[in-house]
Amino acid sequence: MSTELPLIVSRIDETPATLRARFHEWGYLYFKHYVSKEKCKTLLGDFMAVLAPHIALDNAAGVPVLQGEPFAETEPLWDELYPKMQALESFHSFFHDPHMLALMQTVQGKDVFVYPMKMARISTPGKLGYETPAHQDARSHFAGETMAGIWVALQDIPAELGRLQILPKSHTLGVRKVVPAIGVGNVQCEILPEEDTWHVSDVEQGDVIIFNSCTRL
Repeated sequence: MSTELPLIVSRIDETPATLRARFHEWGYLYFKHYVSKEKCKTLLGDFMAVLAPHIALDNAAGVPVLQGEPFAETEPLWDELYPKMQALESFHSFFHDPHMLALMQTVQGKDVFVYPMKMARISTPGKLGYETPAHQDARSHFAGETMAGIWVALQDIPAELGRLQILPKSHTLGVRKVVPAIGVGNVQCEILPEEDTWHVSDVEQGDVIIFNSCTRL
């Protein structure tokens, strides 16, 4: 049975050496409210515009709401909608923002190159069994072992909405073999018996998680 511990919170006012050491040890860094709510709301609004009428924004709650039938990746509606999200200039420029680049440069200790592949995650209610299995971006995204991913919460994400779970220190063994699994991608990376403690927390709009490409998510 696995154990869950809260994500380790990092602060942007910590020294670069401290942040780099923590990233090297744990395989990830978690920053609260690094991206402004306004920037998150703007991109979320752009997504809602191309996802309409299937998903709409509940202005009172500030969260997307499913309007029709639930859908998951690989289904026809997903194949119709996702290219529209990928075509948004605002989606791609979001990660080229100087504020975002400054964070990655602090963690890497040198100039960074923004990998062309950007991914937006959509999860609709009622599609249990389509969750993304434990994986490594180093394998699934063909990202080198020295690369890092950056994940931004565009809305508050409590436990009931499905949170990002991280297997701490899992990057230290590099790219692992995969086994068949149910869910997005249809494979799961190898998890050793002693790796039974995951880090996970409720996250808020604007929170950022940076992770090594070999870290298991």
